[in-house]
Amino acid sequence: MKRKINQNLHNQAYNDFRWYLDTTYTAKGSEPVIGLSVGYPAAGEFPLPNSVLDKLMPYENGREKPRPGYGWEAGSTSLRQSIVAFENLLHNVSYNNDNICMVAGASYGLNRIFEQIFKGKNNSQLLVVAPTFYRMLGRADNYADVVSVVGREENDFQITASELLSSLDNNTKAVFILNPSNPTYIYYPDSFFEEVIPVLKSKGIYLIIDESGDAFYMGEQKERLKKFPSIIESENVIRIVTASKKYLFAEYRIGYVLAGKKFIGNKGKGFIKLIGDDIGNAPLAANEAWEQIIKHEILYLESKKCLERNCDFEIKHNKNNEIIADLRSFAIMRLRKSKKIGKIIVPNTNFNVCFKVTGTKYKNDKELYKALLSETKISILPCSGLGIPSELMYFRLTYGINKRLLNTALDKFLDFIEK
Repeated sequence: MKRKINQNLHNQAYNDFRWYLDTTYTAKGSEPVIGLSVGYPAAGEFPLPNSVLDKLMPYENGREKPRPGYGWEAGSTSLRQSIVAFENLLHNVSYNNDNICMVAGASYGLNRIFEQIFKGKNNSQLLVVAPTFYRMLGRADNYADVVSVVGREENDFQITASELLSSLDNNTKAVFILNPSNPTYIYYPDSFFEEVIPVLKSKGIYLIIDESGDAFYMGEQKERLKKFPSIIESENVIRIVTASKKYLFAEYRIGYVLAGKKFIGNKGKGFIKLIGDDIGNAPLAANEAWEQIIKHEILYLESKKCLERNCDFEIKHNKNNEIIADLRSFAIMRLRKSKKIGKIIVPNTNFNVCFKVTGTKYKNDKELYKALLSETKISILPCSGLGIPSELMYFRLTYGINKRLLNTALDKFLDFIEK
């Protein structure tokens, strides 16, 4: 089935999201606002293991730790080796250090990817699969002609392989997709990538996969790490991974890009040169902590236990997963009890759930949001800011917050829409 291309959705959704943020911030100036769409847990809500926190300390055994200063353009060799070993084990692929470059978070990495792909190429098109987090695409049209294709509501806004492939044209140079999506936080099936990637490769089109939302997996496999098909290792696939949500490291702005050796390059050419000429080095502050995490994730995948004395990694990580799963069940249970809540798209990862409001007097999600904020000081994200048509009345709720606060906010929200 061919999907209609939207030429201006990226600007419209970006502006709607900015309006939502600005309106919420303005309201906070008068009295406290309860955020139901913060998108990220408050510090300490899901505690990091002490074995990881210890690695963030600037000293060890009473002395300041050696620090790498400006470091390496591609990032720490040791950390990259650890990440590559983890990726290969998890996804059954065969990356090496020529396929990876550390970056200062997903948004920064994405803009440098656009720059690398589109520089010197006029009339090139970036096809964005929506809904998506358009805020991080705010500068995309500086590099390319940006168009969007949106999945159908009856398919939980997830586009099919045939719909995506029928949306390409002769100017398409790259396709951008979130896996899992935002706001639904559902992963694309393996079959989607197995069908799409070879066709894109034959046409010389890059597939950019942003995996920022891949955090606290709650799928049917009863495993805490989501495995992707090995075809993602293809030369035309560029993956963006960040520790922001997956390991609650947002303040460190640290992530990595995985791609073909030719794209990644070295200090003299390609993506690494672009990073080196820009900020000079990838972020270094959380390297040891992330390496400690990767070590334990590899032990988990190999069904081994850590031999370090009093290591609390598995205990803390498993407990956080249990709490998040409980909060998801609680939030969905509360929503399902309301006659004004229609479709609920149950996520299988992250901290958010997307749902539809029905039977109110409001014409669109922005009207309802503004009235709710004015009357109750509850702020919840209208999904028009992520590319879902405003009249469909979808919202994104963050359940990964303090349960008492979540319950209080849901009481006010549900009372408001049901009156």
